[in-house]
Amino acid sequence: MKQTLLVVLLLFLTAQAFAQQDEEPEYKAVILHYNADWQITSPEEAVAKRLTYFPAEVKEMQHLGAPLFQHVVTDYYADNTVMAKGYYNAQGKKWGKWVFYHPNGQVDCEGSFSEDVPTGNWKFWSASGTPLADVTLNGEEIRVNNLWSETGNQLVKDGQGEYKAPFATADGKGTSILEGMFVDGHKTGWWRLTDASGKMELEQIYDSKGKILSGTIYVNGVPTINKDDLMHLVSLPDYLFYIEQWRTDPKYYAAKYPVAADLLGCQITKVDLPESDVAPADYYFQVVQRKSNGEVDTLQYGVPVIEASFRGDLFEYTKKNFKGPSNTYMGRNNIEGLLMISFTVMEDGQIKDATVKKSVHPKVDEEGLRFVNSMPAWNPATKLGKSVASEMIFPIRFSVHTQHLQPPSPHMPDPFTNMHRW
Repeated sequence: MKQTLLVVLLLFLTAQAFAQQDEEPEYKAVILHYNADWQITSPEEAVAKRLTYFPAEVKEMQHLGAPLFQHVVTDYYADNTVMAKGYYNAQGKKWGKWVFYHPNGQVDCEGSFSEDVPTGNWKFWSASGTPLADVTLNGEEIRVNNLWSETGNQLVKDGQGEYKAPFATADGKGTSILEGMFVDGHKTGWWRLTDASGKMELEQIYDSKGKILSGTIYVNGVPTINKDDLMHLVSLPDYLFYIEQWRTDPKYYAAKYPVAADLLGCQITKVDLPESDVAPADYYFQVVQRKSNGEVDTLQYGVPVIEASFRGDLFEYTKKNFKGPSNTYMGRNNIEGLLMISFTVMEDGQIKDATVKKSVHPKVDEEGLRFVNSMPAWNPATKLGKSVASEMIFPIRFSVHTQHLQPPSPHMPDPFTNMHRW
């Protein structure tokens, strides 16, 4: 019989709540400047820039340091040549048709996104304007319709053909030859990558649906470890990932600086906080926006919050008081996964509004809610010395394979989920 134990992850993610707006706010065009590391910087050091739109009033924005991109955006090279045009929906996800351009103005690639995921037909061209690829995306399925060499020779037509073309080496200092067969739009059979002397660098075998069965990398002619698909024939420009992270140039912006407020022309003042018995020295920013009608909006941004905390040892408390289904029941039903319960710690430390954010199983979910709602009062979060309500996320991991309790560890998403290569 499989034994099942709880694995408690003591991870608490605070989330700032914002009131929903009854009306669509007025938007203002702003320009962000980026250096060679895709950090937001001064116009003098910029090698690229983005024209985007922010709500005209700072009080309408959810995050002055990293607001969501919404509506139409246009990206430019340093000489003002268009780099890309696209659209973000209200949730800040890439949506609809996007077009990317080479520095000479020639289209690089174009296609559509749905919730940040490329979908449908995508086409790619070289800087000289010759076609390179035509692929169709449907969820995780990728079908290569047509492929051309850099010189314009069509290698794959209607999903069929032998691909053999130069392929840049990983260090960018040389050229290798990549070759293999496409059948019905998928890599099929044996594929290989050889260097200029004909020495094998990588070989892979695919099934009829393009799924890799095995692969080997060779170093100085000696096979090393198996690898997944490293031969990406086409790829989307990956600068979008960095732009969407709102990374700032430390030479130009202080940490947690309200960049959006600066771009909207607000008056920004740094306020230093002295060290105290419960917190180290810190700072925040006071933002003042003077509107054309004479009104003044003032807000505090980046005020450090001392997070809510459990009064005692939460790890031990959970082991003692969480009463999920029996080990036999969980093992028989193969119940495992990460249960995530969100709840609010009110100003007086009481628990309110417990909700299942990520389900594992109805019986487990029910016990998770009971457990959270039955917890004693917490120490509430504090902001500038005053108690404030704060939202928390409490994760509990279940595994039918775990034989003993594991130490607390963070559960983090893959930061490169919106980078796509084919």
